[in-house]
Amino acid sequence: MFNDVLTIITYIRRSHNQLKLSKQLQIFSKTRWNSAYDMICSFIEVYPELNDILTDKKQREILVQIDFNDLMAFTKYFKYFVDVRELLSAEKASTIYLVITLKQRLIDLSQQDAADSQAIKNVKNYIRKKLLDYWEINDVHFIAVVLNPKFKHLHICSNEKDKKKAYDLIIKEIEKRRGKSQNSYAIHYSIVCDVLFVPATNTAGEGLFSASGNAVTETRIRLAAQKRMASNADELKLSTSNSVQNVQMEEQTTKNVILTEPPSYESCLNNTYTSPQVHYPSQLGLRDNDQCTQAFIGVRSTFPNQSIDQIETYMVWSIFNILCCCLCFGFVACCYANKTQRLKGRNDFQGALKASKQAQIWNSIGTMFGICNLIFGVLFKMLK
Repeated sequence: MFNDVLTIITYIRRSHNQLKLSKQLQIFSKTRWNSAYDMICSFIEVYPELNDILTDKKQREILVQIDFNDLMAFTKYFKYFVDVRELLSAEKASTIYLVITLKQRLIDLSQQDAADSQAIKNVKNYIRKKLLDYWEINDVHFIAVVLNPKFKHLHICSNEKDKKKAYDLIIKEIEKRRGKSQNSYAIHYSIVCDVLFVPATNTAGEGLFSASGNAVTETRIRLAAQKRMASNADELKLSTSNSVQNVQMEEQTTKNVILTEPPSYESCLNNTYTSPQVHYPSQLGLRDNDQCTQAFIGVRSTFPNQSIDQIETYMVWSIFNILCCCLCFGFVACCYANKTQRLKGRNDFQGALKASKQAQIWNSIGTMFGICNLIFGVLFKMLK
């Protein structure tokens, strides 16, 4: 099926019929990320127009052989790999702790389903074997998972052997740093600085490559079908080996010198954020790069060391202003107090803190207005 699609697209591009289509066809290239998925998606979009474009009898026969339902199923399955690649390519958040989770997710999605056709079963079986053999998990991935507050209990690990390995590695790392860091900052923080800052992949820079890489040369289109399929698994290999080596070299040279004071553990739990562009549904459904970047956590140490439960809503003060001082200002303050309560329920630390400050400001204005009215009223009665 993949070869048939590639043959038809190559024929259309070479026969100068591309301009007759409503959308430009993308062609597969082993050197381009997700090129197989992009090629099939573009083919599906112009599929109804191909009967009028293909004049060659041989090409028409190839088009008839393509099962459109299998093509749609293949695209849906491959969309998971595209989402994982973009999620791990985030530039504004740490992603190395997601590697083990996402690898297991793809392995689970590659299990054969009774409703799958034989072609899809073969693809899933092939990709699943490649994931198990080709996508290597290093020690730094296990350490990163334990360091993340959401995954520290290792509920994402499929077996007890991996859990024991992860805990042994983090204990070993702590013992190695105990003597070096006992007179400076927390050992946990020094490990976070070295491990969670390691990128899971270096594919974020691929957008800087020349667009001419999408073109397929005479040698590329002769790739065997098995090699083309293997290239999709190749796209998932993470470039962490160099990063791990850099971390080890930095440990030997810098001696863990930390220049900034670490945030408290409590603030790290409360100050997690979620990007407004993030969507990480159960089916890994959306593609937008920045949508994927912050679906998990990022710690902002700029907030004060304050628990979200300690943020005041000033509701009682607002009611007092409504009844005794100024109805208008008290009502505005009450609205901000309600907003603060809602944001605290959503665990939105930043939003709740801002709403609380607004409620305090409006309550102060209302109280001052009431005091001024009281003073003017007393003076007016005395003068009268």
